[in-house]
Amino acid sequence: MTPQWATVLLSVLALAFSIYSGIRANGKTDRKDAEEAGKQESAVMMKLEVVQNTLLEVKQDIKSQKLEMEKMNERTIRNEESLKSLHKRVDRMEALLQLSPDAVTHETH
Repeated sequence: MTPQWATVLLSVLALAFSIYSGIRANGKTDRKDAEEAGKQESAVMMKLEVVQNTLLEVKQDIKSQKLEMEKMNERTIRNEESLKSLHKRVDRMEALLQLSPDAVTHETH
């Protein structure tokens, strides 16, 4: 073998090794990038789960508040009906007391 062929062979081997090293390094970079992307995606998924759980809690709280409001509305309606009935009884009592001549004399004294 002549020194020229040895130089060419050495150059070809160096080129092949460079290509191999480049592909291998690129593969490692791709794996690291994939791992990093996986970690970021996992973190985003965890945060989304927290948001979802919080939304479910808020939804339950809203339902609970709605039920409380319905109960309060029912109580308000019953109280208004009771008050209306009381006013009718008071009006009747006032009417009866005003008809009585003794009630007028007792009020003035």
